[in-house]
Amino acid sequence: MNRTLFTCAMLATLLSMPARAQDMPPAAANSVVIDFNTCDKPEYPRESLKLGQAGTVMMSFLVSVDGAVVDSKILRSSGYGHLDKAAQVALKRCKFSPSTRDGKPVQDWMPVQYAWSLEMTAEPDYTSCANPKYPREAWQKRQEGTVTLSFLVGAGGAIRESRVKQSSGFAVLDTTALVALNTCKFKAASVDGKPVESWVDVPYEWSLKRPPRRRAVP
Repeated sequence: MNRTLFTCAMLATLLSMPARAQDMPPAAANSVVIDFNTCDKPEYPRESLKLGQAGTVMMSFLVSVDGAVVDSKILRSSGYGHLDKAAQVALKRCKFSPSTRDGKPVQDWMPVQYAWSLEMTAEPDYTSCANPKYPREAWQKRQEGTVTLSFLVGAGGAIRESRVKQSSGFAVLDTTALVALNTCKFKAASVDGKPVESWVDVPYEWSLKRPPRRRAVP
């Protein structure tokens, strides 16, 4: 048999042989799937609502071959421990479909992202209250500055608590603004279309160059 015929015969033999496992392309793998319809939506922590905390947390769940969560961890915090924990605990109750390789279920990690957000923050209705009057003493002493006030607004819009968060530098200006704005009506914050209790910051500017005015709520 000449060299050409021998080479062709060898190629035909090799092509007809079954491929070894390491020569075969890897079987398609299916990732873990979470069914959000099988568990309740994480409940906004009461303390986080009051403080107006929001953010996105990235978690990871280790799902066993039978779909049970055997471990979980926080990959990236929302910035607030209460929000991270509430999301992690709630989503562990969801049902998972395990990852598969070669058609068989395998234990695997699955990253899950959850965003906490207030649909609307509480805000004052400035038409419901009068502008604070410049204290005579402060005017005579040429005192001015911006005071930041904090109000705890109930679900019904009533002020339940108030305080000075950052002083203007002058107690008489701080107190006058706080007393006046405590008479305002507020629109409550909401989550999922429902009003909730929360804190809101309201900056108030005292200026000798122009009438006192409330700055926009950030």
